[in-house]
Amino acid sequence: MVSASTALIPYTNVYVNGIYRGLVADTNAGPVTGGLFTGDSGSGNRIELQAGADFAYGVFSVKPVFRMRAPIEDATGSRSILSGSPFYVGQGNRRAMEAEAVFTYDPEGATYFFDWDNSDKEGSKIAFSLSVLYTFFADKTDLLPYKTSDGGQIQRNDGTWATGDRWAAYNSMPLQNNLWQVGARLVGNPTNNIRLIASVNAGHLAPSVAYYGDPDDITFVGTNLAVRYKKFIASGSLLVNGWGSEGWMRDQNWTYPLQYALDFAYGFKKPSFLDSKNRIGLRMVGRTYNNYSQDAYGALPYAYHKPNASLEGAKYMEVTAYLNIGL
Repeated sequence: MVSASTALIPYTNVYVNGIYRGLVADTNAGPVTGGLFTGDSGSGNRIELQAGADFAYGVFSVKPVFRMRAPIEDATGSRSILSGSPFYVGQGNRRAMEAEAVFTYDPEGATYFFDWDNSDKEGSKIAFSLSVLYTFFADKTDLLPYKTSDGGQIQRNDGTWATGDRWAAYNSMPLQNNLWQVGARLVGNPTNNIRLIASVNAGHLAPSVAYYGDPDDITFVGTNLAVRYKKFIASGSLLVNGWGSEGWMRDQNWTYPLQYALDFAYGFKKPSFLDSKNRIGLRMVGRTYNNYSQDAYGALPYAYHKPNASLEGAKYMEVTAYLNIGL
């Protein structure tokens, strides 16, 4: 990796990074920080150019970055790491061009807005960020690996049997254009006893591995709101036309028309936004289904699991009362 930067422009650091990773130079992915949607993939077989700027003035900061990436060995659409090819082209090294930017208003320097525990520690009356990612194009890939649960019967150490997992790679991703994502987050402390956290996310995105569910890229919108007043805490979330909560649902494009959750609790001490310990509460979660959804855990009645049954219009909701005590 080669980097060059200059701070000649007041309040601004302008930089250019050049990345060359050889055909078999894969390493761990870098962390996603500072409100960005993406981080370094760590993939080998990649040449990448990054150009950006970090501008900060008083309580405001803006961080735009432009990236261009290309594989050293282009995708053929048929190579797979499972068949022993170390040069395959995946999500992290496919030819692509994208731009990303983060705008932040953070008047309290002692509590950095993007710290992992900022939801509990933000000290300003109000702070917020806006993140935007636009992918002009992402070129085709080779066969992408994923884990499936149809690996046959395996025997556990205690002598019982279970269905095993196996890795498979059947699909390559096609050329994709004009993908985007927008996210905003706000933290407010209007009084000493009230804290609220709100976020909104929307986008037009593609799956990570295959179009097994929805045959098209998805357009989604979601929002979250959490409020704490003294020892009371409440939260709610709503997601329209989004992927399910499991990672493989994004991999394979399984979506749900509507997903929602509500939670209201009383804490035995000041409750945290980061966990659900030391409180008693009531939680409601639910979702609606269509033909691009899955009921992987059998939440719906048996009739929806008969051969050729459709999930179109199915609904699920559960209400849970809970008591959580943490030491």
